[in-house]
Amino acid sequence: MDIAVLPEALFHHQEFKNRVSGPKNSRHGPAAFILPTTPETVSFVGRNPAIGCPSIVGALKLPESGITAGELLSFLPHSNCPNVLIFSDQLVNPVDATVMLRTHSGNFFVSPIELILNQRHGYRIVSWHASAFMEIEPACSDSSRIYRNVIEHLKSCDALGDQWLARTHQFIRTPAARVHNAKRKLRLFHSAVLDAYLEDLDDEALKKAVERIEVLRRQVGKWSLHTC
Repeated sequence: MDIAVLPEALFHHQEFKNRVSGPKNSRHGPAAFILPTTPETVSFVGRNPAIGCPSIVGALKLPESGITAGELLSFLPHSNCPNVLIFSDQLVNPVDATVMLRTHSGNFFVSPIELILNQRHGYRIVSWHASAFMEIEPACSDSSRIYRNVIEHLKSCDALGDQWLARTHQFIRTPAARVHNAKRKLRLFHSAVLDAYLEDLDDEALKKAVERIEVLRRQVGKWSLHTC
């Protein structure tokens, strides 16, 4: 499917049109549409606020009207489940991508939001792939199928070239990026602790804090050996 016509194709997708009369009138219940972050999809959502679907966004915060996965889950138990648009390619940060998948091309982290919506809230997953929309029925018991679908969606995104706005953020999914970020935070924390005790470097609280930081550094060093 040509990415340039994806928004129009989405708008005419039967599951998407069912949203107009509300999920309660849809034969299949609510749907989560997994979309790539491109100029066309972001512009489409921005130009059509009447579609009424919350957009789940992450690192890029596009479209600007989007909300986080956590915000969606916080209000789902208290409302009718709305159809949602999920820009899964943006869900790369540790707060969003908490599940590590092992693949032939390497290990990386993804968000469990699709799994949670499908298995806990009865959502049908409708994800964009290079040639079509792929669907997974509500309450799918095969978790690996849902995660494989995410992987295939991201592979399709990779074929979009410069149109894929989230391309440069995908490295954040890797264990190497997590280790690098952990080391950086430990350095900053170490500096902050020392700065707080500049007038009393022999303080016992300082010594215990520094010892704990050193333990964490050694643990992170072990992670590094496993992620090379």
